[in-house]
Amino acid sequence: MATFTERERAFENKFQRDAEMRFRADMRRARLLGAWAALQMALPPDQRDTYAGQLVRAHFDHHDEGWLLDRVHEDLVARGRTVSRHRIERQAGRLLAIARAEIAT
Repeated sequence: MATFTERERAFENKFQRDAEMRFRADMRRARLLGAWAALQMALPPDQRDTYAGQLVRAHFDHHDEGWLLDRVHEDLVARGRTVSRHRIERQAGRLLAIARAEIAT
């Protein structure tokens, strides 16, 4: 019976680690997406990191990918940038892959 309990504990630990890694990668992706959007909006260098940080904090509160993509799209449109939501989705996908690789190392 000890073997079953040990396996169960190992699966629970793996599930917890995987969830933590997904969360960290998601937050890192939000920061990277914020940095990308700040460049698209031609924000001054001193405002780029601030914008990315605000996006991460807001995403932490909502923790919804749809919300994140909508927010970035709305911010870009408000700054006069015509970027399709599909392009933002593709960029977010690429940045998620980068974030996962960064978190894994």
